[in-house]
Amino acid sequence: MAIRQTFVESVVLNGSGAGEVSITARGDFDVQHTNVIVAPLPSVLVPTAQLTLNGAPFEGSQTGDFDSSDTRHLMLAGDILTCTWTGGDAGKRATFTVRGVEYPAGTGMKATSGQGR
Repeated sequence: MAIRQTFVESVVLNGSGAGEVSITARGDFDVQHTNVIVAPLPSVLVPTAQLTLNGAPFEGSQTGDFDSSDTRHLMLAGDILTCTWTGGDAGKRATFTVRGVEYPAGTGMKATSGQGR
């Protein structure tokens, strides 16, 4: 059974303006939307954000603040999606939001291709 999910992780940027959060797929997860925000405003420095999937570059943002993407990707159970911010203001809270549909492990490819519905 497919379940619409939203995962939200946040971190306070360290003294170098960097921070990292990760989301691990419990089942197969069809990522449909990602969003990065750094708050509160105003900000002096605008950080970049880099997404990696299992350590490999997935997607990035030159404006790691108030940026979003609808690039879809299937994460399999156990995959790790990480967002890393650099170059931001120390002490700001960086938040990574991922929205999509979660399927039981091993069924995601069928479900996203229309074969498992």
